[in-house]
Amino acid sequence: MAEYDTIQNKIKNGYIFKDHLDKAIELKPQDPLSYYLLGRWCYAVAQLSWIERKVAATLFGEPPSATVEDALKNFLKVEEIHPAYSKLNYVFLAKCYKALGQTDKAMKMCVAASSMNTISKEVDAQEGPGFDSRPGAFLHGVCMFSPCMRGFSPGTPASSHSPKTCLLG
Repeated sequence: MAEYDTIQNKIKNGYIFKDHLDKAIELKPQDPLSYYLLGRWCYAVAQLSWIERKVAATLFGEPPSATVEDALKNFLKVEEIHPAYSKLNYVFLAKCYKALGQTDKAMKMCVAASSMNTISKEVDAQEGPGFDSRPGAFLHGVCMFSPCMRGFSPGTPASSHSPKTCLLG
């Protein structure tokens, strides 16, 4: 629902969310979920538009501050604590690497994400009956994370070891 909230409320709730994440990490520093969520927060803040930053500065004196590098650090911490934690962690690692111009690492993260099994009943239910959750069965070994990898040209190899290509829209 935050997608449809006002800029003012998004920013206000963002500050509250960040405070809660900091406290969660302080209380349980080996919880990969807290670092994953902090990485998502950092990534979202790094992607704020000019107008969102101006609104935050006007309303709160200072906009929240985070960089793609901050987000990457948190997603890498997730992998350090719990390797292969989730597909989405790999997707956001890919987004960070792409934003930082490290396309080889970004593609490796896409390949890693596509090779993971779906283990969530909720995800299986969303994907519907007949969905094959074996590694690569849905993505067919192809990076299809177009939201995370915008900017790659269609036909970009998904891996230097595979002839399959990145099909992005």
